[in-house]
Parts: sequence; structure tokens; C-alpha cells
Amino acid sequence: MKHRNFASDNNAGMSPEALRGLLEANLHHAPAYGDDPTTERAKRVLEIWFERPCGVYFVAGGTSANSLAIAASIRNYQSVICHEWAHIQNDECHAPGFFLPGIQLRPLPGPNGQLQPESIAPVFEQSHGVHGTLPGLVSITQCTEGGTLYPLAAIEELADTA
Repeated sequence: MKHRNFASDNNAGMSPEALRGLLEANLHHAPAYGDDPTTERAKRVLEIWFERPCGVYFVAGGTSANSLAIAASIRNYQSVICHEWAHIQNDECHAPGFFLPGIQLRPLPGPNGQLQPESIAPVFEQSHGVHGTLPGLVSITQCTEGGTLYPLAAIEELADTA
């Protein structure tokens, strides 16, 4: 049996479909910086999925994607609530703070790598006014660092708590 390492998406080769798409895009010259047919196609697909206008910005890896998404979602005086085992907490060397200086990660415990509403609720209830970091984002991953999956009902419950 072939050994699989799921520690990072960088540990595996590209899927045949992605590789085929990359090779196809490489056949022709195209303008840079998002003004190309591949980016336009990705934008159209995402706008269908999300049912709203979307921007598309390709990046080289997950750390930059996570960090840029966080930086675009909150202000520099806010914090990101995440599980204490979260990838952004333990494996990205504070890259979110590089892209948005001043933010804090607020790691919280929870069983099997999952946040629980009762653990995040107090973060939203505490206030130190202008002297404290306000919660701005709750970060979860569908497949947690503990190898568990959030059921849809648990995600909805977290969203209602936040």
C-alpha cells in the first residue's frame, strides 16, 4: 500500500485535472496580474458558487492564502479565534501577523481539534474596551488538525454563537 502524508497539500503532486489545466494554460501567452482567460474563468465559476461577485487572486501556497484571507476579513486591532491545534496557530509561523500587523490569534481548546460554542462565547462577551483585542473572525477548517470533520449543524451553531 502506498503511504500518504496529509501534513500539507505541498506533500502531494497535483491532481491530474489540475495538472492538465496548468499545462493547457501554459500553451499560450496571456496578460499577467489577473487579466487573463484562466483568471476570468475562475472568477465566473466562483461567482456561480458563491452567488455574488468575487475577486480571484492566485497565490503560491496555503500559508499565503490563509494569511491574505484573514487580512482581508478583519482589522489590525482584531483577533482570530481558532482551535489550539489550528494550522494557522501552529504551522504558519505567525504569517497572518505579517500580512496584517497587530492582529492576534486566540487559540482555544476543544475536543478532537474542534471549537465548541461554549468555548468561543466568553471571548465575545469579554471586553476591555479600547484596551483589548476585539474578536473579528472565527477560523475553522472542515477537516481539523485532529482529523475530525465539523458537521453542518456544528458550523451553524458556531456561527450563531459568534
